[in-house]
Amino acid sequence: MTDDFNENAKVYVDIVVNPAGKVISANIARGTTTANSGMRSIEKEKAMGLKFNPGNSGNNQSGTLLFNFILKN
Repeated sequence: MTDDFNENAKVYVDIVVNPAGKVISANIARGTTTANSGMRSIEKEKAMGLKFNPGNSGNNQSGTLLFNFILKN
């Protein structure tokens, strides 16, 4: 991703994935190092657009993603 961000930051997003592999929930998690609402919003949107392999358990699965923003010179 490229944008006019002005800080290094880590955005953690807790996700829930249904048995078909679709992300059905995404929420900013503890450990996020920025209050920048733009960064947070972008990462929630990106997380919701991810697709995972279908699961074998037939149940929703959950986990946490890390998006790392690093400023370039």
